[in-house]
Amino acid sequence: MDSEQKNDLVREVAAQFPGSVLKTWGGSDGDPLRVVGFSLPSVLGEPEGMGIHVNYNEYKNTLNICGEYPKSKVNRGQEFYPRDCYPSVATPSMGCSAEKSPEKIAADIKRRFIPEYLVAFAACAARRDMFDAADNAKTELADSLAGILGGESHGNWQRYGSRDVHPVRDRVDFGAGSIETHTDSAEFKIRLPADKAKKLATFLANL
Repeated sequence: MDSEQKNDLVREVAAQFPGSVLKTWGGSDGDPLRVVGFSLPSVLGEPEGMGIHVNYNEYKNTLNICGEYPKSKVNRGQEFYPRDCYPSVATPSMGCSAEKSPEKIAADIKRRFIPEYLVAFAACAARRDMFDAADNAKTELADSLAGILGGESHGNWQRYGSRDVHPVRDRVDFGAGSIETHTDSAEFKIRLPADKAKKLATFLANL
């Protein structure tokens, strides 16, 4: 099976899932187009992050099916996989012969893969939501402290693939120093010059 035949097979399998959207790589600057999978909005209900990835083993003439997992809604570069969950959950995958018809491959995916994938994705989404809530709390705390101190809240620029992403605001710079918020919104780290740190310590000791 050459690359174009593999692309056609993935297209035909995707057609068995109404509402799916093909996922492709390449297709420009001399890089051949590869159809690598498809999303599953009609099956799983959340278009972003849910989908099927198809790998072809030319030596065995088999397909390996695995899933895509959710990205943070706050920090778009961060992804959550089954291995990141606590407790960890199994990462589902399945193999099948590329000789099967698209209809039979799709039926196998629905029967053998999707039930376990739903469990794994739900665990990853719960982990994602927990981290997003903590990140939102950090941003809210940093913005609040910046307003009180007359400072500025910001994060650090990070690079994800071809995109620059400005992450969660977790630092406040103000005239006397800086504050870093932690994942727990009730905690933060303060950096001050020695003389002002002593004054703060005296103040806290008298609370």
